[in-house]
Amino acid sequence: MPRPNANSRARLGTRAWICGLVLAAAPAAQALDLPEGWTAEPIQLAPGVTRISLLDLNNRGEVMGQVSMEGSSSGVYLYSGGRMSILPSPAGAEGHRLWVYKMNDVGQAILTGGGQRFLYDNGRFRDFSIPGQPGASLQDVNNRGDVLTDRYVLNANGQTRSFVDPSFSARAMTDSGLVVGTVQAADGTSYTALDDGSSLTRVGPPGMSVGMVNDAGEMAGTFNNTAVFIDRQGQLTEIGRFGGLSSRAVDITDRGEVIGMAEYTPPGLRYPTFHTFVYHDGVANDITDDFRWQDRSSYSASVIDSNDFGQMLLDVWFRMDGWLAQRMYLWDHGKITDLTAMGIGGPGVSFPILNEVGQIASYVWVGNEQWQPFLLTPVPEPQGFALLSAGLLVLVLLRRRAGTARR
Repeated sequence: MPRPNANSRARLGTRAWICGLVLAAAPAAQALDLPEGWTAEPIQLAPGVTRISLLDLNNRGEVMGQVSMEGSSSGVYLYSGGRMSILPSPAGAEGHRLWVYKMNDVGQAILTGGGQRFLYDNGRFRDFSIPGQPGASLQDVNNRGDVLTDRYVLNANGQTRSFVDPSFSARAMTDSGLVVGTVQAADGTSYTALDDGSSLTRVGPPGMSVGMVNDAGEMAGTFNNTAVFIDRQGQLTEIGRFGGLSSRAVDITDRGEVIGMAEYTPPGLRYPTFHTFVYHDGVANDITDDFRWQDRSSYSASVIDSNDFGQMLLDVWFRMDGWLAQRMYLWDHGKITDLTAMGIGGPGVSFPILNEVGQIASYVWVGNEQWQPFLLTPVPEPQGFALLSAGLLVLVLLRRRAGTARR
């Protein structure tokens, strides 16, 4: 996804699809048991709320998702500063179920419902259309407050930027303002292209699907059912299938690491299984065997979410004696944290989500047959602490600038 929840990358796909295996037996979830240094903030539900889903988490620790209310009504909530607020339905969405498509770090979010997309902007729904220009469809928002439509970019300062090629069809945008999309060639074929505001770079062969782009303009995608890496000059490198039927890229980090999955269908198993790999500087490593539980190696590992530092949340499966076991892990370049042992996630609850500073929003088993949503903050790694301390100042300045422009 995902979603597509993603902060400083442009992730065009949703979160990884996870196959719904039926367990003959499953390990019991444990009550919240955090490693030393971790903190846990319970997400308190607003009055009348009976259930929430966790759909996006930004770098300020704010969460958005769907909410179920007493009387079977539903809507979208924002959890910020320890308080949950239920958002009103925007004009044109009455009677439709809203979905959170994307949230940024400066108080904006794209919501979908009834076949339309709506821009939520710091407490109100904003009309992003430009007088005298054709109607446009919302595509993305980045962390500095730029709004991407299928026709132009509306910058945080209120100015618009047209695309270099009028036939360019935009799909997503990075925090640095790079826009990825497609262009129709004269012979009728379409190809992926990168618009940086002054030039258009054709990327790869026709038919290649680009899944994401980082702030440096490096991309990852799929071509001929195989994951690929594309450098800033548009040079394509096939990563491989790792002996599977196919592979696809899931994310690309700011360091240029490609996170991906290869799909397998083992003999005697009717469900597809996955291996997770990391590709960087010409080397690809399958990390599926990194996970062990009760002296068993995992046979399937799927990416739930990932961030710019290459941290991943994974859904991992083990073959036991006559049954299958599912567990969730946090992977950080070989350092593995067993989330299931902490009581995080489980059957019947939404998957955890991860932001760029390593925070996790998840349902946690608290005992007495109860699941409670929490915002979990691990001991910050040096790079995460640097982003958190320096980034918060930048976010404040961006928010003030955007607010001044809107006035």
